[in-house]
Amino acid sequence: VTAANVTTVGITFDDKTAVISNVLVGGPAFNSKKIFKGDRIVSIDGDSDVAGQIIPKLKGIDIAGSIVTLGLLRASNGQVEEIKLRRMANIQIADKRRLFELFT
Repeated sequence: VTAANVTTVGITFDDKTAVISNVLVGGPAFNSKKIFKGDRIVSIDGDSDVAGQIIPKLKGIDIAGSIVTLGLLRASNGQVEEIKLRRMANIQIADKRRLFELFT
């Protein structure tokens, strides 16, 4: 077992502000059609103490298919909404991530 994450929800974010900077095409967040660039993560699995701990909290049990609930402060309307995502194996999205990195 390595220290690297086995799973992903397919987002990138600013570590300091918790604002989502990208939603990876083909990932759980993208497929949900409910998570958008500019939304801010305010809780993970009901825990609002996310400062500096987003990656470990998103990783959670790190099992593909497990559920994580994100509390998001919407950039569009200032409302907080909870979204459930099913973690995906990193390997399933790795090719799409490499393709994205080539074009950005």
